[in-house]
Formats: sequence, C-alpha cells, structure tokens
Amino acid sequence: MAGREVREYTNLTDPKDKKSGKGKDRIDDEEITFQRMVAKMQEVAGERGGYLHGRGALDSDDLLYLKEQMEAEEKAERFLRQTAPASVPLPLRVEPKPKSGIRQQDLLKRVVAVKAKTQGVAAPSDVDPSREASNQQPSKKHRPSNDYDLEKGKSSTSSNKVGEETKSDNPTDEFFLDERDALIQLRDLVTSSSNLHVNWTERACISANQSIWAGVGCSDWHVTHLVLEGIQLTSSLPLPPMLFQNLTFLTKLSFTNNSLHGPLPDLTNLVHLQYVFLSKNNFSGSIPYTYIDLPELTKLELQENELSGQIPPFNQQTLIAFNVSSNQLGGPVPQTRVLQSFPESSYANNLGLCGSIPGMSSCPLAPAPAPSSFQPPARAGGGLQPWSIAVIAATALLVGLSVLCCYIRKAKEKDEPEVVGEVYKEKADDSETSMKLEFLERPVFELDDLLRSAAEVIGRGKLGTTYKAVLDCGSVVAVKRLENVKATSNKEFAQQMQVLGNIKHQNLAEIISFYHSKEEKIIVYDYVDDQSLFTMLHEGQGIALDWTSRATIINEIATALGHLHRNSASHGNLKSSNVLIHTAAGTTAPPRVRLTDYGLLGIAPPQMLAAGRTPEAVAGKRLNPRMADVYCLGIVVLEMVTGRAAKAAESSGDDLSGWVREAVSIDWSTDIVDMQIVGEREGYEDMLKLTEMALQCTDQSPERRPEISQVLTMIQDIIV
Repeated sequence: MAGREVREYTNLTDPKDKKSGKGKDRIDDEEITFQRMVAKMQEVAGERGGYLHGRGALDSDDLLYLKEQMEAEEKAERFLRQTAPASVPLPLRVEPKPKSGIRQQDLLKRVVAVKAKTQGVAAPSDVDPSREASNQQPSKKHRPSNDYDLEKGKSSTSSNKVGEETKSDNPTDEFFLDERDALIQLRDLVTSSSNLHVNWTERACISANQSIWAGVGCSDWHVTHLVLEGIQLTSSLPLPPMLFQNLTFLTKLSFTNNSLHGPLPDLTNLVHLQYVFLSKNNFSGSIPYTYIDLPELTKLELQENELSGQIPPFNQQTLIAFNVSSNQLGGPVPQTRVLQSFPESSYANNLGLCGSIPGMSSCPLAPAPAPSSFQPPARAGGGLQPWSIAVIAATALLVGLSVLCCYIRKAKEKDEPEVVGEVYKEKADDSETSMKLEFLERPVFELDDLLRSAAEVIGRGKLGTTYKAVLDCGSVVAVKRLENVKATSNKEFAQQMQVLGNIKHQNLAEIISFYHSKEEKIIVYDYVDDQSLFTMLHEGQGIALDWTSRATIINEIATALGHLHRNSASHGNLKSSNVLIHTAAGTTAPPRVRLTDYGLLGIAPPQMLAAGRTPEAVAGKRLNPRMADVYCLGIVVLEMVTGRAAKAAESSGDDLSGWVREAVSIDWSTDIVDMQIVGEREGYEDMLKLTEMALQCTDQSPERRPEISQVLTMIQDIIV
C-alpha cells in the first residue's frame, strides 16, 4: 500500500497533519483505532471457521486453511512473548503508535503479514496478483524464508533468541521430507562398505549447500547429487523402479562399480538430471524409453551390465558421452544424429547390435524397425524422365542410410567395389564419361532393387532440383541434382565432396554420398523434414518464432559457420531458405538448426549463390569466401530482426542492409522490428545490439567485416 492508502485502510491521519494542527481530534484516537483494527483482523480466521462449520462439511482446502491459520497464530504469539510486553491486552502484540505514516505502513505489514510455515500470508499491500493463485497451496519445492523481518532497532539479545529458534527448525524435514524419505528407503534396501545406516540419519542437508551424508550433495536445501561409487553396494531385492521419483532436483546419479541388479531405475520427472553413471553393475532388462525424455542429459554410461533389447532413439542435443558397451543389446543402432556421432567403442561387445557406424557389423536385409521409428509412406512424383528417376533412386539406395534396408549380395566380379582410402568406388575406367558411384559410408550395394524406391520433388532452385527418396524399408534421403554447375572435373568435384563429407556437425545437414559423370552431378544428404527459416519468417508456415527462439537460431547458424571455417571450408550459399529449423511441438525445447547447400562455392558459379549478392561480387571483385559468409550471416540476422525478406544488392542500394542502415542512422526505432516480436520489450536491447553487429557484418568493404570467431563472441556476449 502507499502511505495514503494505509491511512485510509487504518482510518489514521497523515502525520504531517500533526505539524499543521489538522485533524487534532482524530490524532488522539489513532492508537486505539489502530489496535482495534488489528484485533478485528485476527477474528477473520475464527469467523471463517464458524462459517465453514455452519455449512456442515469441510473440504480439504478448508481444513488446510484452518490448520495454517492456527499455526500462524501460535507462532506469532510465541514470537511476541519473546519480545517486549504488549501495550494493551490484545491477542496479538501491537507496537506503540508510530511517529510517521511510513512507520505505520511498516508496522501494519509486520503485524498482518504473519507467514505460516508452509505458506506466505501477505498483507493487502503485498499481494501480487500474478502469484496469488500459486500461494493458495503450500509449497514444498522452495527453500523457506525467515518467518519475520526483525526490526533493526531490536536489542542483540532479542535477535539472538529469535535466531536460536530459527536454527531449531529443520527446513529439509519440514519442506523436503519426500527427498529424505527416498534416500532412507534406499538406505534400508542396500548394504555397503560405507555403512549408510549409521551415516544417513537426521537431515540430508545440514545447510543450504552442504550435506554430511556419504555420497549426497545439496544445493539450495535440495538433494542434487547422489554418488555411491565402488562401495560394494548391493541389495537382496531389485531397487524399486520408482525409487528416485521424488528427487526432482537431482543433477547427478552414479552407482558405478557396484553389484546392483534388476531393472534400471525409472528416471521420469528428473528434468534436471545431467549425469547418469550406472556402469559396472548387474542391471538387466531393457534401457527405459523414458531416458530419451531427460531434457538435460549430458552423459549416460551403462556399460558392463546385462542389459538386453534395443537402444532407444536418444537424440538430446546435450548428450556428449554415451556408452552401452559390454551388454547383451541387439538390433540396429537408431539413425539419430546424436547416436550416429559416437564411435564404435560406445557399442562394442554387444553381439546383436548392427548399424552403419564404421567398424560395426552391417544389418541384415530389411531388419524390423525399432519401436520408436516412423516409416513415412513413399509417394511418387517429380516429373523426371524414367532414366533420371532410376538413377536418383539408385543413388539414394546406395547411401549410408541404406544399410538398414538391404544387404549386399555378391556382385559381378567386374563390379566389385575396391577401397580407396575412406571412399568406396565401383571399378570403372577413369574417363570423364564414366559415372562413378562414391560413398562416404562403408557398405556398397548392388543395383537390382533401385526401382523399388520413389522420388518426389521437394524443391527447385537456381542450382537444380532436390528430391525426397523413400526406400522400401522406410529410410529417407534427400537427393540434390545439380544443374548449371561449373565445368569442374570429376576429380575436383570428388575431392570437394570428400572434404565436405568429413565435416560433421550437429548444425550441418550431413552429406552421405555423391556421384558424378560428365553429364550430371548429384549430392545425397541426410533427409531433414523441417521448415526452412524463410518459410517460417515470410510465408507464415510453422510456429511463430519469438525473440528468444530467433536469438538461439542466430547463435546456431554462426556456430555452424565457425565450424566450417575452422575446417578450411565455407558455406557460400547461406540464406534463410537454406536454414532448416526443427521445433518440437508442444514443448519448450529451443529450436534446432541445420544448414544445407554448403560448400558449393567453386562448383557452382558465384552468381548462382548467395555469395554472389555481396557488394564485392556485384562489383566484379575477387570474393573472399569467409567474408562472403559473414556478409550473408548479417543479412539473415537482419531478416530475423525486421521480418523483411532480403533482396539482391543492386547499384541503387535497395537491399535489406542498406534499408536498415539508413533507418538506424537516423534513430533506433521499433518501426524496423518484425511485428511478431515488437511486443517483446525485454528483448529490445538485444535486438539493437544484434542489429548493430549485423551492420558490421554487412559492411561494404570485406576488410572491415569481423571474422566469424569475432561474430560468435559478440553474439554470445549479447544473448547469454
């Protein structure tokens, strides 16, 4: 409440009236009025209780309310008995009349806002409408605050008394009993060399960030670490699958090198869990599919157990370490980007596992798909000549994803593949007219089953046509048939593809295979069924992108460019239509980015690529591929801030960067901001900073543009 509102609420006069003599008759009664008001407020709980009793029935909410009121009154009375005696015989102690309106307001808050143990009961001036609903139920998920804010003028003796009473309270026992009970249940189920029955007693957390329990770590009064490694931990019965459901703040769980058996624990609801180390035990059964829903999972180690069944399709972008070796797992390794990025050693010593990972056994013909896999129906189309469809389908079938569908039969001796470094080639003469099939994956397959695949046109552009090839087994690849490319030799084309094929990154669409002849050149990518950034920004397709999502996308695009540049490559064709965005519907997960059509500068004429729109290219000057990428990144950033589509640079300066530069030079205004994000005022500062960075990237002179490493630093300083 403001001071005037407090006076109206308490029927008191403004202290300034004393000095001017106004309202003198009422001033004498201020103390009595104030005291009566407080006493009246105390009767509210009793009145409500009588009303509830009169209804003849009490529901759970009513009982909870009465219980909390009684606890609040008892605690208030204890507090007042420890301080100075009351000035009048009221149920609650009332301080002597304050000397100012501000003092009255403070005293009113202290008397009225008596906080219950499990719920804050705010004074009228403290009620936050946005939190009012959540305050109706007691919370067990937050650290309790002090019951009272002690007045600065209190004596040290009084403060010490209150402090001693506060220390006697056990916040973890009162608020986090569910966490303690889970640990006690675990203690009673197991035996170990650490004698947990002696160590795990009383509180789990003795302070906000400290525990004296062996293997237990705390943060903000919650149990966040449970690490019991190499202590001969065993149990006569398997651990209950739901044992850890109440440890909702757990970030690390490790039982490595023990003798636990039975199924792996169910980790549902542990949304903060990052590290799961359950290796070197005797766990059996399958890996729970609920593990793929742990949003922050960073490391998962399950090696040296007795696990069976198939591997769930883990695809968390946070997952950087994964090991299921030395188990009894079987079936194909799921074709998720994350699982395919781990080496063969992560899957070793599982006789039933197969897949396309180098060093791993190939899967047999048409294996049964994993329960999580989805097989999109094949659709015909495309408008190509029958021969072209056959060739494209053949190429698609011969790529790495095909290992899940068909197993090679012995080909004719003249067609047997031979190994050339990491690349497999069909024996053929080296003439420019001979089509050579080249693979970035180990297996090679015969061509008998090619026509069983269907090709569907999914995109057309200056560089050619892109097809979606659906194999009989359900695997899908994207086949780009290049047109109007430069007269490069097959050797140059193959070398460029091999370089690009060896560049792996989560933000790059993976190049699986390619083939070339004098007439045609085709690149085969891992298929990504996502919307392009262009369609989401300018065609209203997909979900609307808020500013937080756009900032994340900008960072991931820059990260992918940085990876290309560090590997002596460039994109050359960066534009919003070549940025694919994956969004998980119905979740709060951030969008994920994958760039396509990269590495074509040198194969295709510059004027066919986004790099050809840079000022230096328009002026006919020599291109610096990396600086051209930085320019294109700046254009994409401006598209995301303004919502306007980019235009080719022209001598008139009618391009996106020129328009923004002119607008910002006059005055920064939200008039340039996309209407979809203009209401997000908290992001204005970041929008301005990223706009300024984008203008640096689109400088007319390549020499004045920052390197991509500098751009990344600027972006992360702004959005992190």
